[in-house]
Amino acid sequence: MVRKLCKQCGLDSKGSKMDLILRLRDEMKNRSSYDKIFEKVWGASAIYDFARGLATHTNLREPEKLPFSPHEGRLAEATTDNLQLAGEGKLKVNLPWLKTKKTDTDANCHPVIGSSDHYTLYDIFHERNTKDTRDALRRIGLVPEVADWVNSQCAEQLFADMRKNNYFLNTLTPSQHIFMMQNILHHYNTKCNIKTKASIQKVVGKDVQLQLDHN
Repeated sequence: MVRKLCKQCGLDSKGSKMDLILRLRDEMKNRSSYDKIFEKVWGASAIYDFARGLATHTNLREPEKLPFSPHEGRLAEATTDNLQLAGEGKLKVNLPWLKTKKTDTDANCHPVIGSSDHYTLYDIFHERNTKDTRDALRRIGLVPEVADWVNSQCAEQLFADMRKNNYFLNTLTPSQHIFMMQNILHHYNTKCNIKTKASIQKVVGKDVQLQLDHN
């Protein structure tokens, strides 16, 4: 894989794997070369843990449709002014259709919100991990409608509980990892729901029938 990648990037493919990796690392110090290698790597992969990689790969696969748009999945155009405002925490991008369905729905829109926009955003725990300045426009904190929904305390608790599973999850294949993660989260959510229901029932009394939302 590494040798093939070197050939695709026009680099000398002779030598040990470590030689090839060091060669690629040196080449990636250049921004244009970085983008080229990035495209080669993610164009052949299937799993992502960051927003920009997902948007780049998907749009490369569907250049005529550009699934993640507008702005390549960012919340605003990557202009100098927008980047500066986002970096200073002064940029806000309202997406009112997240709470109230659009009256004039878009073509090929989501049936619930009425919008066809597709964004890939970073959560508050990973938004500082990227080195691309344009990714400042992928922060969920820029969207008031989303920021209001995010409970960082609950998220931190979830991640803390999940850390104990990292060792065995990292030994699994991608498909096994996804399957196990889904099961772990399902049981975690079930446990949280039971606990929440019990807390509410304790306040309102056992004689009150709770009406649960199944949507």
